[in-house]
Amino acid sequence: MFNHAELGSEEFKSCKYLVEKLKEHGFTVTCPYLDLDTAFRAELYCGEGPKVAVLPEYDALPGYGPNKDEVAHACGHNWIAASTLGAALTLAMDSIEFRFQGTASHAAAYPEKGVNALDAVNLMFAGINAMRQQTRNDARVAGIITSGGAACNIIPDYAACQFYIRAKDRAYLEELTQKVINCAKGAELMTGAKLEYFNFENSYDDLVYHDGLRALMHKNLNDLGVTDFVDSDEEASGSSDIGNVSHVCPTVYCELDTGARPKVFAHHETFLKYVHGKMARHTLHTATKALAATALDVFENPDIFLFFYILKTFPPASYVSSYAAFLLR
Repeated sequence: MFNHAELGSEEFKSCKYLVEKLKEHGFTVTCPYLDLDTAFRAELYCGEGPKVAVLPEYDALPGYGPNKDEVAHACGHNWIAASTLGAALTLAMDSIEFRFQGTASHAAAYPEKGVNALDAVNLMFAGINAMRQQTRNDARVAGIITSGGAACNIIPDYAACQFYIRAKDRAYLEELTQKVINCAKGAELMTGAKLEYFNFENSYDDLVYHDGLRALMHKNLNDLGVTDFVDSDEEASGSSDIGNVSHVCPTVYCELDTGARPKVFAHHETFLKYVHGKMARHTLHTATKALAATALDVFENPDIFLFFYILKTFPPASYVSSYAAFLLR
């Protein structure tokens, strides 16, 4: 995108590139979107639960180059698009709980009358362990037994397990998930225990800050080695339509120091040298990981943290701006 910089509402090449990448990874894409030729909406269903959106920008600025007549990414929007795309693709993961219902019986007196649900779980694990030999290096299947019986002398009539299934791209993840499900179905067939399974997890306005989401982002950036923070309430400058979004739903926004010394500033010619360099790639990876980790926190802790704390701090409907109200029609 750096080499094909385009003005706002004219980002046809950048939009096409992002849309194609998202489709390759299993996203359902609507483009154009809301009557904007270079806008799109990409959706990936991950089961019931919270919904998380990442918002890319990919427009460039005019007035650069030797004759001040060139369009260039002097604000780093090519990296904003790349980091949000990376965060979305990082979330290619399925979380599935498998439950087996058997028939309880005394393990010594009447073993022939029992249908062992725990056997089904164990056979499922055996199948998955064998399957791992034929999976791609970027894929991971990790599981635990969450229920396996109550007493040694009783054949378990109920057993359950949970799995995280991860892959680099959604297309392969769906293929791998189906193989895991097939292992469960095979265990059902071998034991007679009944199987069920399900996903267990999943004008510009001012920016409304949310302490809950900001704390999550702060923690994740700190884990990635970013330790020097400036309070955004004090240092905020410029405008962004992310402010409009923040009046509609809880939003987190942050900016990362370029790391360039002497410092470079957005919208300046010197920024162009940084934004396409090696150091910028490190910052990009940090931003991508922080966004993805924060999104995972939302998915994994909906009732413990976000729905109680963040929604509590979110302003009531009376504070929603007229523009945000228009968006919600």
